[in-house]
Amino acid sequence: MNLKDAASTLVVSGLLFVVSISAWGTNINVPCVDNSPAGSPLHSSGSTVLAQNEVGNQVSFQYHDDWTTTSVSGKPIMAIVETLSIRFPNGHLAGKTLAHEAFFHPHLVLPGETIRLIPPNDESPKEVMPIGNEQSAEPICAITTRWVQYVDGSTFGDQTYAAHLLQLRHQIWDALAYLNHVYLTQGADKFAAALMQPTHPAFVDGYLDHLRLVQKEEGTQVALERLRAHLQMAEERTAAMTSH
Repeated sequence: MNLKDAASTLVVSGLLFVVSISAWGTNINVPCVDNSPAGSPLHSSGSTVLAQNEVGNQVSFQYHDDWTTTSVSGKPIMAIVETLSIRFPNGHLAGKTLAHEAFFHPHLVLPGETIRLIPPNDESPKEVMPIGNEQSAEPICAITTRWVQYVDGSTFGDQTYAAHLLQLRHQIWDALAYLNHVYLTQGADKFAAALMQPTHPAFVDGYLDHLRLVQKEEGTQVALERLRAHLQMAEERTAAMTSH
């Protein structure tokens, strides 16, 4: 889920980087520093490759990052929001927010477990800008744990960063409940037809794609069973959170 976060002041030190020249331009491999607040239940590490290329009066920026996050908490974790902040050699700032969500799924991030929030081959869209008054700067990559929700409902961090995730959680739940209602009131054929209809927002529609694939490959009944398993998990998660 691509939540947007503007990279701003980065507090890091001791970064080492290697510069190499490729046909695309100047590529810089920068280790990522964990910039999370004290007491964070996660430890993150990785690196990013920064690509900055000047052509005529324009400069283009792109980065390819690969990082992992390890739970150092003693409690199972249900949801994570982390941000990646980048500074290019000419001072250009970039960044993104990544989330892990297990509200509808059985697998939690267990103590000591390491996960990858992004695919290892993920690459940012290329940004192209006019050359301006850029200044030389030290390249930076910083990862910050913003918000964590444990399976008991308790949290760490600033919930402001979780607002979009929590909104999508409710929207997905509504979409699943609606499809289940269609099945109960109109039958399997209408359920299958409703499942194939585009849903808004786009992220919720993308989430339903895995049920569409199941319906296509394994049939309507299996898709319905999978959907109901998600609904049951949501009910169990909610009950666990409200009992504390």
